[in-house]
Amino acid sequence: MTVRPRRPAAPPALPTTGATGEPACLLHQVCAECGRMATESDARYCNRCGNPLER
Repeated sequence: MTVRPRRPAAPPALPTTGATGEPACLLHQVCAECGRMATESDARYCNRCGNPLER
């Protein structure tokens, strides 16, 4: 009788969003000039200094 080793189960898929539905990385919402994080997910400019946010 030949015993075959069990194949390991495939790892679970990693979520692409956080627990609140936000993207996994919010770095695009942090102002490179002053470090403030935008409160709106579609913000294009920093509310504090007016610097354009990187998209």
